[in-house]
Amino acid sequence: MTFANDPAVMALLECLADLPPTHAPLVVGDASGLIVAALRAEGASASAWLREHRTGSTTDARPWPAAHPHDAAFIRLPKAKDALDMALHASAAMLPPDALIVVFGANDEGIRSASRQMAAVADGVETVRVKHHARVLVGRCRATIAGLKANLSEWRATTRLSLAGRERSWVSYPGTFAKGGLDAGTALLIAKLPQLHSGARVLDFAAGTGVVAAAVAETSPGVALTLLERDALALEATRENVPAASPVLGDSLAAVAGQKFDLIVSNPPLHEGRAETHAVLHALIETAPKYLAPGGSLLVVVQHRVPVLKLVEAAFKGAASIIADDRRFTVCVGRNEPRPG
Repeated sequence: MTFANDPAVMALLECLADLPPTHAPLVVGDASGLIVAALRAEGASASAWLREHRTGSTTDARPWPAAHPHDAAFIRLPKAKDALDMALHASAAMLPPDALIVVFGANDEGIRSASRQMAAVADGVETVRVKHHARVLVGRCRATIAGLKANLSEWRATTRLSLAGRERSWVSYPGTFAKGGLDAGTALLIAKLPQLHSGARVLDFAAGTGVVAAAVAETSPGVALTLLERDALALEATRENVPAASPVLGDSLAAVAGQKFDLIVSNPPLHEGRAETHAVLHALIETAPKYLAPGGSLLVVVQHRVPVLKLVEAAFKGAASIIADDRRFTVCVGRNEPRPG
């Protein structure tokens, strides 16, 4: 699925003219840019809030929307329920009473149950469009919202996490990977981290809240860490979880152009929303060799069913191997062999 044929976006676009007109709407999470464009075409001064960086997008990713007054909010249903709660509260905090709140999403994303979450900030929630296996829900912003969380700091959560045998405090935010915890794939990857010399340059690609990078720092003190992540909110967590690292907002290795690393390590995303896509994985593997120093390595974990060894062998001219496989996840390494002489 491309953003241009997102069924939820299509459903909203088709009923946009039937909704009350707005003058300064906030559009949340619509990576296609089509909703903002349609609203602007109707004369509205629409602005967008995207958490995730998209190469080529004209909207800068931000962990929290810019503080401007709005008269409506259009929210693309996020994958995580707590991320929808945050988007609803962030939007409602900038709206006057009775302002339009619209949530749109596909049926297989859970849009049917979103009305219950909307009811926390909106009155009169109803479904106004059912088409393309998607729905558009509309409500009106409440004058008084119990427990309104109007600032990013109110969404900061802390848990306990054990890394390299040491338990520590861990910061996360709604919608971040594995809810800021340690998932099984990442745990397998961490168990295979190599011992690195002090000063080694390490890139954690798709870093999430920084779990892998923190494990690298525990096992190899003194390394120079760079964390590359497309979710601006996840990067907010990494600044606390791995304060010595350099955070970089981006969705590809082009974000660190000109740099060379001794190790690139990653648990890369295999989904765009709920749709599975291996585009990020393929791009990472294909471009990694030119971002590695001579003798450097790419260490990646994917689901067992993904033919990762074949991809890494092609990119690294055969210098690849599987170093862990628990029948659920596979850890593969590609080596940037030094040139002879």
